[in-house]
Amino acid sequence: SSSNAEFAGKLDTLLQTTSTAAREITRFFQDAKIASERLQRQISLGNLTQIQSLGILRMTESRSKETHALLKKLADSQTASASNLEQSTNEISSHLVKLFPLKAYLEEWIRRIVDYCNEIIDMVQRNTHTLLSLHQMMVKLEAAVQRAGIDLPILELEDPFGIRVPLAFQFCNTWKGLCRMLDAMYIGKPGFDLVKDRQFFILHAQTHKIIAPGAWSDAVVPGDRLAMSIALSLPRTETRCPWCGALF
Repeated sequence: SSSNAEFAGKLDTLLQTTSTAAREITRFFQDAKIASERLQRQISLGNLTQIQSLGILRMTESRSKETHALLKKLADSQTASASNLEQSTNEISSHLVKLFPLKAYLEEWIRRIVDYCNEIIDMVQRNTHTLLSLHQMMVKLEAAVQRAGIDLPILELEDPFGIRVPLAFQFCNTWKGLCRMLDAMYIGKPGFDLVKDRQFFILHAQTHKIIAPGAWSDAVVPGDRLAMSIALSLPRTETRCPWCGALF
């Protein structure tokens, strides 16, 4: 009876120990399951993170390729621009080199024009001085003749320069006589070739009517005021008076 009680006590203790061990094992398996689930979630998160990382890596690689292509295109464009700039600079330098002789030529040409204009101005001044001297001499001669009581008929002629010159009527009462006097007056002066070639005409200062050479002797009388114009040829081959604008 005491052996049975002892055996029953040991059996009860064994059952309690077994029950406790079973509960511990069950809790261990539950904890292991929870740990396994956590590990599975961590693995899933790791896989997701790896996939995202791969996506980001691929996107970064793609962007890197695009950036590389853009940088290469930009570098090529800059190289082409530098080449074009160098070519343009060479062309400009070539043009500048060509312009230097042109500049020197223009300077020389302008200098010659200035010298020529100065010569013309000097010649006009000398001729004007000569004409004024001649006019003063004619005025003095006329005054001397008047004081001497000599009646010397004259014609008053205004030349193309606007200078009035008295002409002795007896020396220019014919067209040939007038031409000889004009030849003598214009020797060494501007317009001499035109006067020599008879490229001029005379008109009455009051009426502005041209006096024909054939009617000269009958058209002028002592004391007449006359005007002289040099004939110029227009592009239409017409001859126009620069003083009154008449064509002839």
